[in-house]
Amino acid sequence: MATQAAGQPFQKPVPHSDDGLDKSNDSDDEIDWESDEHDDRLVCGDDLADEIDKEHIDDNDLQGEAASWSLDQDVGDDDDESNFEEEIKKRDIPAIIPGSNNDLEVKRAAWVGRKVARWAKKLRFCPPLKAIFISACIESEVETPHNIRRDVITCWNSTSLMYGDGEQTFPAMWMFERDLKDIKNLNKLFQPFKIVTDVVSRADVPLLADVIVHFDSLDYTYGRFGDDTTLPLYVRHAASRALLVLNKYYGKTNLCSLYQLAILLHPEDWIEAAVLLTIKIYDLHYKPTVDATATTTSSVTSQFGYSTFAAHLFGTDVVEENVALCPVCEFVNGSMIRPTRDEHGNPVLCNPVQWWYSQRVAGNEMEGLTQMALDVLTTPATSVDVKRLFSFVGFTVGKRRHKLNLYTIQAAATLGCYSKANMVQPGCLSKLKVAQQGGLKGKASSA
Repeated sequence: MATQAAGQPFQKPVPHSDDGLDKSNDSDDEIDWESDEHDDRLVCGDDLADEIDKEHIDDNDLQGEAASWSLDQDVGDDDDESNFEEEIKKRDIPAIIPGSNNDLEVKRAAWVGRKVARWAKKLRFCPPLKAIFISACIESEVETPHNIRRDVITCWNSTSLMYGDGEQTFPAMWMFERDLKDIKNLNKLFQPFKIVTDVVSRADVPLLADVIVHFDSLDYTYGRFGDDTTLPLYVRHAASRALLVLNKYYGKTNLCSLYQLAILLHPEDWIEAAVLLTIKIYDLHYKPTVDATATTTSSVTSQFGYSTFAAHLFGTDVVEENVALCPVCEFVNGSMIRPTRDEHGNPVLCNPVQWWYSQRVAGNEMEGLTQMALDVLTTPATSVDVKRLFSFVGFTVGKRRHKLNLYTIQAAATLGCYSKANMVQPGCLSKLKVAQQGGLKGKASSA
């Protein structure tokens, strides 16, 4: 959702012809993109790509494309637009006036993005152009892979991957030299979503402790983009749109007690509501019961001066009365857990699950708070069965397997769930396949 919001300024409805290709051929009638840089090689390259394009692109291959290719922009909500105007006003970001130079920059960036998407499409379905492109990459000493991955709906990272590949293989594309700046800006805009998605995808079940950090990191990154006056105005606007969506869904965590607890139990900042809620949950479910028959501490003074030394060491900090301290308040008011440093001197944030587990290993249960923290922070972020199923099926649909029909996805997901539950006997699928092949051979011989 946030990625779509960030890409909204660059989307433009394009009429499609019967062959599935846009009639305008990605040209913008309102802008004259011709310049001295557009030499014979560029013109020849575009004509060659379009000519090969007509021969090799199949109508069935245009199914399920992402917004960067089809450019079918959904009708925006009026409330979202009003919220966006309030957001840029609050951040002191100038508005883009139609017909201004900033508006021209937006249109040019959108045109460049569509060009990269068309290149990715042509390289996927046009072997002759792919061979020419690879030769140009080798001639320009471009690092491998010599390809531009397409932006498809079922691959959340594909938008960033496409622009990243476009930036890497730019010397081999027949485009203007000034287009590289727009490609870099688009890649910078979508790259944070790719990084977070890669991190989340490596975990079988994302935990609350991870999700909180991802939200905070994205909020910080796109907040910097919006406040950076050195970036083009269209990048700042796109970052503000992404922030609106992130804040919208981050705000929904206020409806879930576990998310508020995770905010507090992560050794970072917190809010007052999370403190009160954590104390409430702790008192109800984790606070140890006081044994009335427990023996009181002996008041006899030890022959060894531990008490005298402790009083001398801590002075007035020593609790003189038998006051029941709250471990939640002690943790909240304690010092912040400082990040460690990697070999390059960059700070590495503390993993909250590892930190609390280290407290358990050290025997520091904090009167039940350690158990509470581990229970909360290791809760799956997608705690609803439907969401977990969607996340599981997401592994079935990959960048090379994104055109599966509904029955195939359903069958693969069902088989995967049975397999994870150890309900599929080893070798049963191969036996079934052999039996099916034997039946087909029998029918063929009888015919």
